Amino acid sequence: MSEMFNNIKMLKLFSWEELFKNRIVKHKEEQDIIDDKQREQNMYNMWVNRLIDELTPTIIYSSYIFMGNSINLGMIIITRIYFERLKGIYNCIPEVYGKYNEMTEKMNNI
Repeated sequence: MSEMFNNIKMLKLFSWEELFKNRIVKHKEEQDIIDDKQREQNMYNMWVNRLIDELTPTIIYSSYIFMGNSINLGMIIITRIYFERLKGIYNCIPEVYGKYNEMTEKMNNI
C-alpha cells in the first residue's frame, strides 16, 4: 500500500514538472527583456557620457576663442568643474531607470 502511494506521489510530481518549467521559462524571458533594455540604456548613457566628456569642452572652448575672447587657466578649470557636475548628474540616470524598472516589475507581480 505504501509503495502504491509513493508511486501516485511520483506521478503527481512529474505531471507538475512541465507547468513549473513553463512558468520558469516565461519569467526568465521577461527578465531577459528587462535586462536587455537596461543594457541598452547603459550603452546609451555611456555614449552620451563620452560625448559630454570629449566634445562639449572642445566646442565651447573653440566657440569662446572664436568670439574673440582670450582663455586662461582659471577659466579652463572653472569650466571643467561645471562639466564634471553635469556629468555627475547624468550618471545618476541609469540608477534611477533601474529602480523604476524594478518597481514596475514588482507592481506588475502584485
